[in-house]
Amino acid sequence: METLLYVFQNKLPCKFRYIPNYIRKHIIIKQRKIEMMVKYCKKNCSNDVVFEVYNKAGKIIESANNSASIYSMIQKIPSLVPEVTRTILYGTINKKIQIKCPGNLNIETPIIWKIGIKILPFIKYHSNSTIFIDSRMRIVFKKLKFTDSNIYSCWQNNQLAGTVKLIVTGETELKLNYQYMMFGTIAIVSVFIVVIWRVLKGKTRFTKH
Repeated sequence: METLLYVFQNKLPCKFRYIPNYIRKHIIIKQRKIEMMVKYCKKNCSNDVVFEVYNKAGKIIESANNSASIYSMIQKIPSLVPEVTRTILYGTINKKIQIKCPGNLNIETPIIWKIGIKILPFIKYHSNSTIFIDSRMRIVFKKLKFTDSNIYSCWQNNQLAGTVKLIVTGETELKLNYQYMMFGTIAIVSVFIVVIWRVLKGKTRFTKH
């Protein structure tokens, strides 16, 4: 029994034929339904680029996994990975704004926009749309919302070209009462004139003999 439990990792079926009869005939075991679970195992194919060196006999004498940034001494110097450009963009609620990919991998391929791992679908323009992607592969927000605040990444050939962090802020308008502003300006100018007049008057008295 201990061997069976070890082989099945303590997950032995209740009605397994090798289980002792006194266990299989127990009232709890009899009332228990047979359960079966089927699970498919899928292993992804390897996409690694491996550089191999063979001798005259056709045997591999050197192997380098280029996908893991490992290169052979007889290979050419690999090109540098393009730098990812990151930027922060501020927008005002209910205003229009455009997001352009800040980076460019110099590849004549379309730009794919993502939020995290989610790909943004290509949204064409129509009169009722508040967000769409134009012909220049820019994200256009006709009317910003607070929920539009996010990090948008642009990709070319499955390579990250750049990221844009959009921050939507509230619209702050300074509403002033122009009458109070006028009275305040007049008061400040009046005080300034009085101070200058007193200074000049005191200076005149000081110069008299």
